[in-house]
Amino acid sequence: MSELPQEGATRAQIFQQISKNEREYPQGNLTLFLDKLCKIKDDQIIKLESQTGIYSFVDPLYRSFAIALFSQNKKTPNTVALDGISEKMIKLIYTYIDQTKKVEQLRAKIKD
Repeated sequence: MSELPQEGATRAQIFQQISKNEREYPQGNLTLFLDKLCKIKDDQIIKLESQTGIYSFVDPLYRSFAIALFSQNKKTPNTVALDGISEKMIKLIYTYIDQTKKVEQLRAKIKD
């Protein structure tokens, strides 16, 4: 999904992108894993806009993380060469995600 537009993509568009690199990837796996990623309650990464059928990252920073992670070994038109700063960026994004979770936990405690 990191190679697709920020706004997201349909399951068919995601499958088409996967098929460029993994010709034998089963469509059923994509459906299963997208469903699982959308249903993770505390650490949801991907959401589905049910009216449009568009899957996208819950937080744009998650997409940035995916781009940084996968661009270490692969250069594509939608990725930026992050040679030399990939590790720092990945650590920064992990820190952001961790801090976001802590803020959400504090908000939940305050509500109780």
